[in-house]
Amino acid sequence: MKRSHPMLCVFAIVLLASSCLKPEEPAFTILGIGQSNMVGASTFGQADLSRNENVEVWNPKLSRWVVGEISESFPKLTGMNSGGNIAWFAAKEYQRRYGGKVRVVIDACGGRPIDDWLNELGTIDCVMKTNKITDNRFLSAMKQLQAANVRQVDLVIFAQGESNNNKTGRSQINTFEEYRDAVGELVARLAREPNIGNKTPFIMTELVDVTNAKGERSPQSHRNDVISNLGNETVDTNPYTRTARATVDNGEYPPNNDLHHWNTKGLEVMGKRVIDALEEVYQDVGR
Repeated sequence: MKRSHPMLCVFAIVLLASSCLKPEEPAFTILGIGQSNMVGASTFGQADLSRNENVEVWNPKLSRWVVGEISESFPKLTGMNSGGNIAWFAAKEYQRRYGGKVRVVIDACGGRPIDDWLNELGTIDCVMKTNKITDNRFLSAMKQLQAANVRQVDLVIFAQGESNNNKTGRSQINTFEEYRDAVGELVARLAREPNIGNKTPFIMTELVDVTNAKGERSPQSHRNDVISNLGNETVDTNPYTRTARATVDNGEYPPNNDLHHWNTKGLEVMGKRVIDALEEVYQDVGR
């Protein structure tokens, strides 16, 4: 009787198994950073909160990707506190337009100025909810990408600006010029990361900008002016912001629930505006 060599049998089994395994579908990956509107601290509006099986969110406590959804317990583990956040709604909108799998890594913290992404000091751990001082927000986000084994970020969304004013006492960056330069520095730092690079679109979302009864704009209006100028070559000469844009006004009003936060419908509208801005980048500089 002819005997089979045991190593050949093992090799054949490995070949058979590998032929049955389909390679993982490449995902369009979004990094969502910022403060409370990226956390998702909002009241409910008439938004579509349904889950999409092709939209996954990195869960840092479970150390794995999970389907993004809104519930009383799940969101707190992914930075989707109450009603989702801008990055999640943007991911759903991207998936609706382009198909495929979309993944989101969220590293956001309410009430934090842009200083926390640029200085070397640690801040409160808002990802694991330990309330301990940990890395600055930039390093925290990069560690989240590393933990999720993200090789390439396809879109960065930054929802921030409300806390950069003299009233909070937390920020040294308060004027139009200071905030403009800080945003440029953040984009440059992101561009130097090997899994982001200088071709990855960077989209900032406009802030709630309420005009009072006297016709005066809100104290954060100048930060909105900085955001709206992103990528405008006539006023924005920073080479790193070539693929940076502000969210595009699509005519759909994003409702807010206070002077700083969009409600869930507002977050949904802002998510759509992010993808409109992304398509503008594709048209201007290619995909």
